[in-house]
Amino acid sequence: MIKRLETESIAKLLVEFSWPAIAGMIIHSCYNIVSRIYIGNIGDDGVNGLAALTVCFPIMLIFFSIAAMCGLGGSSLYSIKLGEKKYEEAGKVLGISIILVSILTVILVVFAFFNLNSLLTHFGASETILPYAHDYIVVILLGSVCGGISFTVNSFVRADGKPSVAMYTMIIGAAFNIIFTPVFLYVFHWGMTGAALATIGGQTMTMIWVLVFFCSEKATVRISKKIFVVDIGLMKRILAMGTPPFAMQLINSVIMLIINKSLIVYGGDLAMSAMGITQSIQTIMIMPIVGISQGAQPIIGYNYGAGMFDRVAETVKKSIVAATCFVLIVYFLIKLLPWQFISMFSSNEDLKSMGVHCISIWFTALPVVGLQIIGSCYFQSIGKVIPSLILTSTRQLIFLIPAILIFPLFWKFDGLLYSAPTSDLLSALVTGICLYLDMKKELKARQA
Repeated sequence: MIKRLETESIAKLLVEFSWPAIAGMIIHSCYNIVSRIYIGNIGDDGVNGLAALTVCFPIMLIFFSIAAMCGLGGSSLYSIKLGEKKYEEAGKVLGISIILVSILTVILVVFAFFNLNSLLTHFGASETILPYAHDYIVVILLGSVCGGISFTVNSFVRADGKPSVAMYTMIIGAAFNIIFTPVFLYVFHWGMTGAALATIGGQTMTMIWVLVFFCSEKATVRISKKIFVVDIGLMKRILAMGTPPFAMQLINSVIMLIINKSLIVYGGDLAMSAMGITQSIQTIMIMPIVGISQGAQPIIGYNYGAGMFDRVAETVKKSIVAATCFVLIVYFLIKLLPWQFISMFSSNEDLKSMGVHCISIWFTALPVVGLQIIGSCYFQSIGKVIPSLILTSTRQLIFLIPAILIFPLFWKFDGLLYSAPTSDLLSALVTGICLYLDMKKELKARQA
């Protein structure tokens, strides 16, 4: 079945691989969004609970960055090995990735527990917000290994040519979260602890599901003792190819930290809650693009490994068009119905007013993000680590962080909001130029 990647129509493959990834990523985003919606509507504690989630989110992104490095780096190399017909090495890549994400996550958990209150304060928790954030993050930390393994192995499911199975993985976890979050909050009254338990419960279910898949005959490579080896060469390649997504998520965490610090100065706890809602809505907008990039990744990686660059180029072009169309649809919906989107998260009028103001500015240039994400995905998928890392860094590190630090000095809270569209436009321009030049070079080399 995996050989279809070098013979089937690119459009057909992209639809087949992307729509489950899109659905899966949207469903996966429910982990955070559902918690925000339910917590935001629990009464007087809702605004403080939303602010606590905003504080915890960058810490969770640090853990996700580890899973992204092992999962996306490992699955990219896995796709290339399948394209080269090196199935034994592909199996080792899977085993090493599971080992890496487990060990690195445990190390991070131990560090976090020894510095928990100072860590939360450093990430923006006020004295009012700290108890809410503490109750939530403790449970998240205890279940973080399950979350890391579930994301890592599910990336391999998609690379194995089973996008529908990867989608079902997300559905299982999200369904658990959607069902049990209101039960834990409104029936058992477990507060932030209950919301976190629902999230971790969903991630544990997905971990079990993906591990069972790779133990079955449906997988191209099956889990066995022989895949869990110490191969320094493969380990280095996994970490190298996973560096761009790792850097992207780690940079996201740093950005959230800087934003939270700015919010304390220019807006306070209410602004913290409003930005949390803005981030949740942005997740809804970005997830289809990420889904398309994940759907394109095995097609690009396999065909690059098979020496069929014309199919690589076609995949990239069609992915950019599809990503831009998806984000434009959601973009105009939010522009037309901002109050309706904000009202899902809270009934507090002051919070809703600030939330509408945030999204009206923060999302101004988001339609160009599709080009930037797909462009970075292309370089990562073909193993060009340095260009991928640089392009991943442009939107978040090179352009956004300086804007976040400088703009508020002149325009206060609105300056913070305008930093996002500025970064989006500049990074898309740089990515577009680099993508065009590299693909032109690759095509010319194969025509020589």
